[in-house]
Amino acid sequence: MTIPHEILQKLAFVNSQIIQSVRDTSVFTESIEMVRNAMVPQLQLASMPSSIIERLPNKEMQRFMLHVAEMSKAISPIVEIGASGAKLAQLGGTAAWISAELSGVVERMIEVGRQIEKSEYGWLGFLTVEALVTIYTMEKEGKLDEFKSSLMKYHRNAKNVEETISELLQSDVIKPREEILRDAFDAHLKGRFTLSIPVFLSQLEGAFWDYGSKVGIVKGQVVKLRNGTETKLHSFEKLLDKSEIGDVYKKFSEWYVSKQSQKRNDILHGRLIHYADELDSCHLILALRVAANILR
Repeated sequence: MTIPHEILQKLAFVNSQIIQSVRDTSVFTESIEMVRNAMVPQLQLASMPSSIIERLPNKEMQRFMLHVAEMSKAISPIVEIGASGAKLAQLGGTAAWISAELSGVVERMIEVGRQIEKSEYGWLGFLTVEALVTIYTMEKEGKLDEFKSSLMKYHRNAKNVEETISELLQSDVIKPREEILRDAFDAHLKGRFTLSIPVFLSQLEGAFWDYGSKVGIVKGQVVKLRNGTETKLHSFEKLLDKSEIGDVYKKFSEWYVSKQSQKRNDILHGRLIHYADELDSCHLILALRVAANILR
């Protein structure tokens, strides 16, 4: 599946046909305007070469994916009208073609989203859609161990690690933790995962608490919950599970609560001593990269 450039080009072409075909047709005015507005980010991306799109920052890719849902809602009236045939005569055959083309594009994008959601690594929101689909495909083909091996190999390279640190320091809530994180990355490079894992866990948690303070959800130990009430919270798991912090990137929150929360408690409270695992250390580096990209 070629994501995202061919789909973007398709959307741009379909949108141009909409504009040419139904510009003055009042029956479709509202729906067409919704489609146009929802497609603005996609059309902007479509004008770029694929080589540039592949290097787009996560924020742009997230914006692209968020608008897929809006576009799906926007085109539904057009699709329904086209399918019923009752008003199709007003626009002729072009309307049916537009409906079919838009439906096909949205269905493909929805399927991409479903694949990503199913993946063990679907929480890696800083990756491009294409990369996430590739990982999911490897998982489906029983090749996920190959991805994990390449992940560990990547983080054994000092240059790659330095690039990761530079990326992390772009986040205002992570930058003050630079000295601590550099020590932890140094430990990781030296294979001292008994040291890197506890530090990554604690600094990841600290970044989220700092972000909560920055956006007004956390005030000292008092946290504003999703229902608007305020209560004292000490648990990172509860911060993700009960406050709007967890809504910043829900897939990541679900991953942390299900895969890391209990392990974190046992490690940091000294109840688990056999935890030195290279892959786990790599996963926490990825978690920090997620945080750096969503906690701005």
